[in-house]
Parts: sequence; structure tokens; C-alpha cells
Amino acid sequence: MLSLFRKSKKPAQSLRRKQQARRRLRAECLEDRRLLAGVVNVDTTVVGDLTLDGDVSSNRIAVHGTAVPGQFVVQGENGTLLTLDGGAQTFASLTINGITDDIIVELGNGDDIFTLGDNSNPTEIGENLIITNRDDDTNILLNVDVGEDLLISRTDIAYSELQIEGSIIRHNVDIDNNNGDTKTDISGSEIEGTLFIVNGNGDDVVVIDATSIGAEQFFRPGGPGSPADPVVSIVNGDGSSLTSFTSANDPDTTGFLPTGTLARPTIFGGINIVNGDQLPPGLIVAPPTAGGATPTSLSVAVDIVVFNQADVLGHLDIENFDGHTETVIVDSNIGTDTKARDTVVPVNGGYGDAVEIANGDGFDLFLSQNSTMQYGLSLNNGTGSWGSQTDIRDSEIGGRDTGSLGVDASIIFIGDDGDDVFNVSDSAGGSTFDGMVMLTFGDGEDSVQFMGATSQIEIDMLDIDFGAGDDMLFMENAEVKSMVRVLFLTGVDTLELRTDVDFPGGLLGTILVDGGAGADFYHVDNVLIPFINFDIFIP
Repeated sequence: MLSLFRKSKKPAQSLRRKQQARRRLRAECLEDRRLLAGVVNVDTTVVGDLTLDGDVSSNRIAVHGTAVPGQFVVQGENGTLLTLDGGAQTFASLTINGITDDIIVELGNGDDIFTLGDNSNPTEIGENLIITNRDDDTNILLNVDVGEDLLISRTDIAYSELQIEGSIIRHNVDIDNNNGDTKTDISGSEIEGTLFIVNGNGDDVVVIDATSIGAEQFFRPGGPGSPADPVVSIVNGDGSSLTSFTSANDPDTTGFLPTGTLARPTIFGGINIVNGDQLPPGLIVAPPTAGGATPTSLSVAVDIVVFNQADVLGHLDIENFDGHTETVIVDSNIGTDTKARDTVVPVNGGYGDAVEIANGDGFDLFLSQNSTMQYGLSLNNGTGSWGSQTDIRDSEIGGRDTGSLGVDASIIFIGDDGDDVFNVSDSAGGSTFDGMVMLTFGDGEDSVQFMGATSQIEIDMLDIDFGAGDDMLFMENAEVKSMVRVLFLTGVDTLELRTDVDFPGGLLGTILVDGGAGADFYHVDNVLIPFINFDIFIP
């Protein structure tokens, strides 16, 4: 099992302080000011590197490249002043030449804002961009091309915000935040290597909007090598969280989705997401409302993961510790071997696998709409008595036999001892489950519904174990092709099968229904059943 954590590591060359003799000044002094404000030293004493060293004030610095290779303009904003290589003279702005390697930002204590790039010219960094945050810091990257890695760390407990827009990172992005609330927003960009984010305790927001990640393993000269696994790792500590991969080109028909803007995000490999506890045990607030709007800020205690119009060419593993959860997958291909639309994946380039979600103690909400999961879905709602709601609409799940769920498995669902609701419905193309659907419930009043409103729902095999409680299985316009096994325990249970279309659905192959103890209700209407293999036990 690969670790979700990785130490941020800068290439050895860019860590070395390159010694050199005194050389000619490489700066143009544009303006001289002497004001009572924060002062940032612009250090160019290491050949090829630009280092920004701040003080304890709240500094605001803007840096952008020009049309001249290796030339950067450093601007102090809101009264922030600059010094050059530790000198006493201060400036409002400096133009620096010969920066071909790293840019290193260490603005120190204070609520600092660092902006790199603008919309006039692409800002190109030869090697690495390295940022060390302290207090409530905001970092903004606009139209930036980083030649190697983006490395961000924070040593203090405070708020941290990162915005990346219209940029390219040629290798990896490593973000290692300390405790405190965080926001990471990456839009319209490309990360050719991996994205690793580690957030400490606090409320964390990660939005990946219209951004591709991990393409270098597919498209570098020589073809794909051994892919990184995972390509994306996001670890949030205790507190609420929102993690979103979205483009939102289509209208939101679910009521769950935050707003996106651009093209379809693609992840060329697997994703691991870990969310810590939300609140101390016993203090979990009321669960989210099914169908309610996903918040853009975390004013409620819940861990939210959203995929909207996204393609993931690898596994998706989500581990939620105690607390309420929402997982929403809409118009997406998760765990797929093939990329939709415009990108062609090499013949041997698919690394698809299952979607696996493990939840702790809390109410768990899952929605899949108009999506595919070729290698199946495993959904474990943990222990406790909060219950859950699972909705699958117009989705195709299963079909591959080589993934981690094994042969003939499309859905593995485990409920807790609360009231669990498992609904399959359609509004357009219907849902298909290529493989066995295995549902296991604890004690509680559980409900399972397969409702094909406009088309027939197709299931290979259906295996349901209900716990003690008044449970219900309702199937309308559904067909099970080879095996049905339903086990009720003690309680007043209901089994209802019906079809209202011209060609009736059916329960084909071997059928076993055990009603358990209690006064149960059974109703079958216009459903094809081969009674030669039908057994029903009603104590």
C-alpha cells in the first residue's frame, strides 16, 4: 500500500547556494521611496535565483515576467518597499535580469499577499517556485509556466490561500499546510506531474476546475512509463472540507454542484482523498439535506467530494473519518480506461480501477448521475446509527473483471445500523449494472428501490442482506439476468415487484427470498419469473 504522504523535495541543484564573486548589478532602480512600511529584500546573490525575504509586516508583492527571457519586474504594493541584496536603499519597484533557475518566496510573518504573473506576458520560471508561508498568507499565480516543481509549505498555524489560474506546472505540485483553514483553487491549468496536498486541522476547500493532472506519464517522448500512483493525493485533517473536480459546462440538474467555468478536467491516474474527523465525537451536527445546495464556504460540518464532468483514468479512493459526508459524481467517467472527447490515450495507457469509499460514523450521502464507473463501486458507510442515502441515476457501473473488487462485482454496499436508503432511478438513458450488486444493511428501517421510469434498469445479479427492522425492496421496470437472493430478518418487511411497460421486466435465473420473522408483505405485478428456480421462505 503506497503512502498518501510524500515529503516535498527540491532538486539538489536548486537547494545549493551557489558561491560567486561580486558581479555587476543586474537591477534597474525605477523609483526611490522612504516610507514607514514593510520591507522585502530582493536577493539575487545566488546565480540564476530570485529570493524574496520579508519581515514581520503584512507585505504585498507582485512579480511578473517580461518578453525578455530571465527578466522579472518586482513591485511593492500597498506601501511595501523593496531592498536589493540587503542594501539600505529602498525602492517601490525593481527590474531584475538573469533569473533562469528558482524563485524563492519567504515573506515572513504578517498577512502577506504574493502575486506572480499577469495577463500581459506569460511568466516563465526556469526551474522551481518555492513558497514558505507563515501567517495568513495568500499566493496567486496568473499565466505562469513553472519549468519544474511548485513547492508550498507553511510553518505556522494560520489561514492559507492559493489561487492558480491559466498556468502550467511542468512537473509536480506539493502543498504542505499546517493547521488552520485553507483554500486551494486551481482553474484552467495543467499540472503535468502529480498533485499532493496535505492540510492540517481546519476547514479546507480544494477546487480543481478545468485542470488536467498527470499527463506527463502518457505524453512525454518515448511513451508512457511507470505511472505515479496516486497522481492526486489530498489529505485533510480534522474539520470540514470541500474537494471538487469540476467544469460545470452543463446546467446543474442536481442542486449539489458548485459553479465552474471552463473545459473538462482530466486526471491521468489514480486519486486518494482522506478527510479527518469533523467535530469531536458526540458533537456531529444535523446531517445535510438530500438535494440541497453544496456550500461554496464551509458553514456546515460536512466533508464534501464532487466530480462534475471529470475523467479519472485510475482508481478513486476516498476515506472519511467520523462526520457527515457528501460524495457527488455527475456527468463523469471515474476509474475509466478511456478518455472522453478530445484526448487519445495510448493503447496500453489505461490504468482504470474501482471507486472505493469508506466512511466513519455519520450520515453519508452519495449521488451518481449520468456517470460511468467501469471497475465498479464499493461504498462502506461504517458503523453507528446515522443512516445514509444513496442515489444512482442514469449510470453505468461495472463491466471490468480485473479491478480491485474482483470478478463479477459491480457494487458492494455496506450500510450502518441507521435507516439506509438505496435508490436507483432514471430520467433519460437508465442505469446498467454489469456484475453483481451486493447490498448489506445493519439494523434499521432500510429501503431499496430500483425504479425505471423511462427505461428498464438492467442488473446481472442481485444479492441483498437486510438486518433487523422494517425493511422494503421495491423494483419497477427492472430486470435481473441471472440470480436474485434477498434475505430479510426480523421485522415487518415489504417486497414489491411491478412493471408498467409493454415488455415486462423479470427476475431470471435462480431466485431465493427469505422473509425472516415478522408479518411480511409481498406483491408481484406483470413481472416475468421462472418459477422452476424460485424459492420463497416466509416463517
